[in-house]
Amino acid sequence: MSEFAHSTGQFARGWKGNEARRQEFLRRLVQIAVNYVGCWIGAAMFKSDYEKADKVYRVHEFLQPYPFCSITCIALASEWATRHHLDYLPMEFVFEAGDEHWGQLHQRVLEDYKQAPVARAKEQAMALQVADFAAYEIRKVYMSVDEESDDLTSRFRTTLGMLVVNIPHKWGNMTEVGIRTIMNVRGIPKRSSP
Repeated sequence: MSEFAHSTGQFARGWKGNEARRQEFLRRLVQIAVNYVGCWIGAAMFKSDYEKADKVYRVHEFLQPYPFCSITCIALASEWATRHHLDYLPMEFVFEAGDEHWGQLHQRVLEDYKQAPVARAKEQAMALQVADFAAYEIRKVYMSVDEESDDLTSRFRTTLGMLVVNIPHKWGNMTEVGIRTIMNVRGIPKRSSP
C-alpha cells in the first residue's frame, strides 16, 4: 500500500497522476475484499492517550502500543468467531515479521491464548495484503485527525468508507480511559506517587 500511495516500486510507471487508473484499482481491490473477507478488524490509539494512561499505570512495561493494538485485534477476532459460532475452527494470529516489540506481543499471546503468534515476511503473507490496505487507511484517518476535537468518522477516506460499508468489521479505538480500564481489569500495578 505504501508503494501504491507514493507511486513507487511496482507502481512507479504509469500510476503517478493517473487518478482514474488509481481509483479503478482501489475499487477493484475493495471488491475483491468484499467478495472474500468475512470480517475485518483493526485497533488504533493516539500516542497521547497511551502516554496519559502510562503515567497512571505501568502500561509500557505491560504492552507497548503495537502489541497493545495487536492483542486488541486478537481479542476482537476471537469474540467475532465465538459470536458467529466459528470458535471450533483453528485460528492463526499472523503478523508481519520484524515489527517492533515482537517479544512482548509473542509472550502476551502465548499467555492469553496458549498459542504463539505467527511472524511472516511480507512476501510470505500476500493473502494478508488486504489487511495492510485496511491498516494503511485507518492510519491515514488517525494521522489527519485532531485528537481533541475531530470526529474520526468525518475523516474516512473514500476507500476506507467502502470497506466499512461493505464488510462487517470491528474496530477498536483505544482511548486513555479504555487503556486504564484494561490495566485495572488485568491487575497491572499503578505507578508510585512521587
